[in-house]
Amino acid sequence: MKGIYVATDTVSGKSLTIYAGTWIGSMTSDGTPPSNTCGICHTANPANPATSMSAPDMWQLTRTSAHTTAMQHKLDGTAGNGFRESCLACHTVGYDKSAANNGFDDVETSSGWSFPQTLQMGNWDALVSNNTLGPLAGIQCESCHGPQGQPTGGPHSGIDPAARNSWSSEVCASCHQKSGTYSMMEQWATPGANYVGHSNSFAAIGEGSYERFPASFITATGAVIPQGANLKACARCHSAQGFARYARQLNAGESGYLTSDALPLSGNNHPATGTELRAIGLAASSVEPQTCAACHDPHGNAGAGQHQLRIYDAVPSLVDGLTGITGMGTGAICIACHNSARGEHSDFAQMGLDFATGRPLPQPTLVSFPKPHNSTQAEMMFGFSAYFMPRYSPSAHLAIADTCAGCHVKLPTANQRAAHQTSNHAMATDSTLCANCHGAGSAAVDGEALKAANQLQLTSVQQLFASKLLTTLAHAIQNVPVSGAMVVAVRPYDAVSNSYSSSQSSYSGAGLSGWVDLVATGNTPTSIGFTRTQTGTPLIVLNVPNAVTFTPTAQGAAPVTTTALAVAYESIATNQTVPNTLPGWPTASAYLYSVWGAPSPATGTDTGNFPTVPQPQWLTGNMGAVAQVQTLMKAGWNIALLTNDGSLGLHNPSFFNATLSATSATLEQLP
Repeated sequence: MKGIYVATDTVSGKSLTIYAGTWIGSMTSDGTPPSNTCGICHTANPANPATSMSAPDMWQLTRTSAHTTAMQHKLDGTAGNGFRESCLACHTVGYDKSAANNGFDDVETSSGWSFPQTLQMGNWDALVSNNTLGPLAGIQCESCHGPQGQPTGGPHSGIDPAARNSWSSEVCASCHQKSGTYSMMEQWATPGANYVGHSNSFAAIGEGSYERFPASFITATGAVIPQGANLKACARCHSAQGFARYARQLNAGESGYLTSDALPLSGNNHPATGTELRAIGLAASSVEPQTCAACHDPHGNAGAGQHQLRIYDAVPSLVDGLTGITGMGTGAICIACHNSARGEHSDFAQMGLDFATGRPLPQPTLVSFPKPHNSTQAEMMFGFSAYFMPRYSPSAHLAIADTCAGCHVKLPTANQRAAHQTSNHAMATDSTLCANCHGAGSAAVDGEALKAANQLQLTSVQQLFASKLLTTLAHAIQNVPVSGAMVVAVRPYDAVSNSYSSSQSSYSGAGLSGWVDLVATGNTPTSIGFTRTQTGTPLIVLNVPNAVTFTPTAQGAAPVTTTALAVAYESIATNQTVPNTLPGWPTASAYLYSVWGAPSPATGTDTGNFPTVPQPQWLTGNMGAVAQVQTLMKAGWNIALLTNDGSLGLHNPSFFNATLSATSATLEQLP
């Protein structure tokens, strides 16, 4: 029965509002919108724009999408012979034997139509030309947005908009959850299969998906922060609504922050404000992580490629500095987010980011981004953005059809094949995938031995970097100026609470809350090593002689007392230049401009830039303090680049090995 129903759980007190209506249908034989459903408003009139409605024009996109045309291909036999009458539950609207609601099954008997015995051309035309049953055929607006014959008498009045428009994967799971060919949701829900930025586990999707959203997005009242770079920057990849907008911008050549109108920045628009972003769903009550609709446009996408992907085959530019990317097939959408997001960092170009727009901005000196973002797969595949290396060392794996998706989506794992699944929307790999190209049977290549050997190499270079960093850090602590004003500070990290000791990521002066002053505590590091955070970010562990107590930034986190300070290596800073007195260093004109680019003694501001040092000087082995820090920063970038890729070199073995070799050789030149 039509109506608005509220079901309440008497234990938890939670309620669910259910809108029950009847189905109308919008499928027509000539593709024109009928006069009684969504197309009345959601379409443009090319012949007379003045009569076009102001609602978003979804009609033309949807009419030619893979969703809308799916039943036609199946009935006409052009999609194989596996289509059965039982499939109509997903391929029509309102097909439900338990309800009398003017659905396809209710109208089928009286319409005179019956499921064809042979799937052949003409079947679809015969169905859609049936005036009573045809409008209900196929996947269409009501399939996802609910019945148009609403209990309130109109499609929108009196109804919570979230009830008709949702970015949740549960909408897609209504159909895409069958075993075998249609097992996408089962795979997507596999615990641990996707990174945090994707599904956040299926349980989290069911709870509104906000639990793992970056804490910096939320105020004390639970609302999304109204302004600042985090929302218009992080939401590009860490939310479904944000990525859908970002995909439009990338296709138009805009790789910076989310903009006010999803178009490239010009004199007519601006980086989006918090108010504008909340309007597209970036609020605690509605934001979703990377769900199905983040990558796949359910309405279709004019000019896009396969599977209604929002980005296909080509990307004009990325925020990591890559430009003119083509030929990637369905894998092109992956690198939109899986890149260092920091501009190019190499001996050919050192790019910062314009903090007003988020665009890569070439800088004349080393910029204050010594660590790439956590997902550097694009750099690995193209052999790009590494110091001491050629500008590009592309991987042979770029030759795989659909590149990233060629392995991570198209090839099922052993367990998936055993379950008769034909795709891999878990996007996780196992040791069997390599055999698809590199041999089978007893001689199969599984990559495990290569990964183990690469891990040994990576660990060796990490420890070499740590030993050189320890020399520099100890020198800075022990060579305090006569005034005693030198501060060497670190920002520790606590893996238990998954937070730092300070909400401030950049050191801005002595005594900053949460930063540990190593000089004041007498904690010259005695040794140093590498570890990783829960998300794989490389950290160093400074082992100090005196215990340090700090309070992590996570709400309610208990104080931590430890002599092993885990810190990101860019979270080490000084407030002054360091005397140039380390044995073996030249004494003239080369000063350490803070350890990692902390405040300038002259201005007290965090510039993050270093004096330019000619390349021959930092390759001679007798380099100044500035050159040593530059070399350490570059080596640190390389190590993080390789580590954050996560494949231990499998994405680009030759680039991985060559980068480690070049980084090791350069580090060996340091005192």
